[in-house]
Amino acid sequence: MGDSPKYRHFTAQCLVEYRMDRNFETIAHEAEQMAPHDQFLLAERLVRKLGETKEHRDAWAAESQRRADAIDRGEMETVDGSEALMRIRKIVGK
Repeated sequence: MGDSPKYRHFTAQCLVEYRMDRNFETIAHEAEQMAPHDQFLLAERLVRKLGETKEHRDAWAAESQRRADAIDRGEMETVDGSEALMRIRKIVGK
């Protein structure tokens, strides 16, 4: 591929970026074809992966504490799991 006239004008960095962009577009297109539930699971997994740094874990710990304190003060509504799933299904159309 590197010797092909079609790719000769690319620098090594540009070719890597081109390949990465194509891979991203392929993956994004495939994800768009997935069922909404599977898209949700994929998004959740990716977001969870992003949150694996110490900074993100600390931020989530602080947010969790803030929410727990708000619940204890009666400032935040809680919803049981089945109700939450019903609301999510309504939103994603399942």
